[in-house]
Amino acid sequence: MPSVYIVRAEFGKYLTHFVRGGYVGIGLLPTFDFSAVNNRDELFETYEREHPARANDLVIGRQLGQMERFLLGIKAGDYVITPDADTRMVHYGIIEPNPSYYYFESVDGCSFPHRRRVRWNRKGIEENDFSVPFQRAVRSPQVVFRVSAEQNFLTVTPEKIWFQETASR
Repeated sequence: MPSVYIVRAEFGKYLTHFVRGGYVGIGLLPTFDFSAVNNRDELFETYEREHPARANDLVIGRQLGQMERFLLGIKAGDYVITPDADTRMVHYGIIEPNPSYYYFESVDGCSFPHRRRVRWNRKGIEENDFSVPFQRAVRSPQVVFRVSAEQNFLTVTPEKIWFQETASR
């Protein structure tokens, strides 16, 4: 069964970029391309190499945890959700087959260089269509995290119809 992750778009600021561009992204540790990273140890080594004058360990741990989930936790076929900023809509898509991660330095209006390719459902779903535990998860302040109420997401989304629509393209 696919996992469900939330990847925030800076409070919805980059949601349109995500959907139109076919990706989700994050801006943590923006100076390095993590394409060659295969595990947490390599991620930590890369971080130490790029940032020899480290900040406090709590900040580093949070940043590396977010990057680890984004790079290594989310797999091809998993769902990603991005809440809208001004509405109670959530937008969702499926992570494309590997290699889905890419580093994007060009300017396209979104300042997040770490990206994963996504096939988006363009319609979105009202947040209140989901269970209360799922709605609480959507409101969590974390940037990248796995949703524990994923069964509710899979029950509410018109998954079979959407797969048929996207498969015929």
